[in-house]
Amino acid sequence: MNDATNASTCDPARLVDYLKDRLSNDDEVALTEHLNQCAVCRNELAIAAASKEIWTDAADFLKADADELGRVLGLGAGHDQDRFERNTHQIQQVLDILAPTDDPQSLGRLGPYEVTGVVGSGGMGVVLKATEKSLDRTVAIKVLAPHLGANGAA
Repeated sequence: MNDATNASTCDPARLVDYLKDRLSNDDEVALTEHLNQCAVCRNELAIAAASKEIWTDAADFLKADADELGRVLGLGAGHDQDRFERNTHQIQQVLDILAPTDDPQSLGRLGPYEVTGVVGSGGMGVVLKATEKSLDRTVAIKVLAPHLGANGAA
């Protein structure tokens, strides 16, 4: 990547535009690809999204929940086999439950939300990027993994 391309891609204002859902789909795809390669921009995005204290609190909270769920489900440390296939299957199961939408930019509807993408997935579920039309804001929605739906601890 040349310096001119890197300079335009590593634009902090572009990261803010991403957080405020002001990028076109093409720009968002390009930025996502760049973020996969650029640790500096990933760090800047985390800083722009929330303060260090909030990230620390969130990490502590999520680790405690994950540890507790692992104990409840009896999962050992070597339980990460076939993780990619499980996550792909989980994502597809969640996308299959979305209601149809008229918005060509959307993957589907979940209640009042227009789902525009998948942020990630893990052992607990799938995180979706969506737009709350009534308030014109971008939100993240965590959908519990279907196999955990009947587990009270989850």
